Amino acid sequence: MMHVVILAVDQGTTGTTCLVVADELEVVGRGYAAVGLATPQSGWVEQDPRELWSSVEAAAAAALEDAGLDATDLEAVGIANQRETTIVWDRRSSSGSCAGRSRSTGSRSAPSTPGCCGC
Repeated sequence: MMHVVILAVDQGTTGTTCLVVADELEVVGRGYAAVGLATPQSGWVEQDPRELWSSVEAAAAAALEDAGLDATDLEAVGIANQRETTIVWDRRSSSGSCAGRSRSTGSRSAPSTPGCCGC
């Protein structure tokens, strides 16, 4: 059996890509899951944080299946994402209500409407 080093997770604007990387930086598994987005005004992108998480789960599962491995074979997980993204959390429910970002500037700001993206 190969010695698996890491599950690399890249959560981007339109989807999540996961790679299973073994010794010598060999990519042994790949997975991808698309992510929907809303553009309520010019320069804005809003996403459902639950959909973001679901896309990570799906892409990770696909990458592990592609590699013929399961999560117990991993030693670590690395995460890269859109650094300009913010998620607004509801203190009472402990759930994310929206992920928003500015496409043009990357500046952080509140979503355009509470409960955007159907959250």
